Amino acid sequence: MNFESNCVVRTLAEIMDRPAAEIVAEISKYSNHKGGPAFTPDGGCALWAYGQFLESLGWTWRHCQIDGIEIPSTALIEVEGHVFGLLRGRLIDTFECADYSLGEICGVWTPPSEAVR
Repeated sequence: MNFESNCVVRTLAEIMDRPAAEIVAEISKYSNHKGGPAFTPDGGCALWAYGQFLESLGWTWRHCQIDGIEIPSTALIEVEGHVFGLLRGRLIDTFECADYSLGEICGVWTPPSEAVR
């Protein structure tokens, strides 16, 4: 399966200005660290896998429902079953989310300033 169209991969590729295949390869390095694959057969990406990848790059996770944070202009945003992003305030998503009920924001990954190009 081609995981380059995965919402996590496409969003991070655009925010980091790196090829999607490179993001897939990096996240895949975390396969089996928690007893399973980084990518699921249906094209999903395991939170623990991309979370470890982001932490290794200095990204910070904040739980919105607890912290009540403001969302920064560049971030990876998690909602139930989906991830999208902001890059300098511009929406990055794999589909038109305006017509889709995403529910509450679960949390936000923010990059260190040097990670955004």
